[in-house]
Amino acid sequence: MVATISKELFIEEVNSDNIRFGHLNITSTETIKVDSIQGCIFFEARGRMSSQKDKIQTFTIPNQSILLKNENYKIPFSFELTKTRPDTYQGINVNYTYDCEIRLNINESSLDKIERSIFTKLKSFVTADYSVKASKHFLVRKPNSEYRVVESKSNFDFRTNLIIAAFTAILFGGSYIFFIPKFEPSLLYAIIGFVSTGIMIFLVNHFVASLFGTVTLQTLRDEDSFRCKIRRHPKMNLTHQNLYYEIIEKVVDQRGTSSQTYHERIYISANKKLPDHKEISIFTFPYPDRVGLQSHEYKDMSIFWQMNLDGKYLGIPMRYKCIFNVKSS
Repeated sequence: MVATISKELFIEEVNSDNIRFGHLNITSTETIKVDSIQGCIFFEARGRMSSQKDKIQTFTIPNQSILLKNENYKIPFSFELTKTRPDTYQGINVNYTYDCEIRLNINESSLDKIERSIFTKLKSFVTADYSVKASKHFLVRKPNSEYRVVESKSNFDFRTNLIIAAFTAILFGGSYIFFIPKFEPSLLYAIIGFVSTGIMIFLVNHFVASLFGTVTLQTLRDEDSFRCKIRRHPKMNLTHQNLYYEIIEKVVDQRGTSSQTYHERIYISANKKLPDHKEISIFTFPYPDRVGLQSHEYKDMSIFWQMNLDGKYLGIPMRYKCIFNVKSS
């Protein structure tokens, strides 16, 4: 007789000290001998990207050496996830999840009771190596987790100004076309024009940034928030200066012939107004209420925290940005 194996996997959502408990309910229509039972935990990322699934750990379950005919068995197990693992995350362009897989390796003496037809595989989930597999997704939420900023000091980057870039492109591009009227239009001249215009835009933006000097961000820990120490060069004479941070989800889709990058803002803080003509300013920012948004990078996906400083010069918006790291305790 061919054995039909029924099974169901349960994992408790509540954990203690990162230890998870669960059990496997299993019944066989024929007596089956089992050599060993193994558990595997997988970390999966899916979304607007190439799906990723990595085995992150394995564990051994005390062996139930035999499954008697038509007997119901409840096989308990437990495993511990490392604290550095990210929480389950449901974002805009990507989702993180965990998968628990239990394998029962069938003894050679019972192989004749397991038919390798496609129908039996579908019904009993018997793999090619004659093991019975059951799997289940589960959530990871660290109990009492808190954000903790990584104390660091770094410089803001001046963001390319679109108004300045457009003005430079029109002025330089127009001059380029005007001074070579005798040349026949060709792809080579077009490439030279685009490259030269791009270089000119970079140089002009670099020159504009040098007019305001260096802006430095220093992140400091506080009890349930974090502090930012902003040091501005005396030449920094922007008006209407505001400081705020945002948390951004970044996904790189490389499934086609060319890659495409998606940026989605998943959190933005309140604005802090910077006083004029003050070299050093200190501000306190609260963390978001939502958990699981700590700085993280996994293959083609990342979550990063970015501090922004906005202002105006002669009515033209100017923007600075600086990446900083936040961990979860």
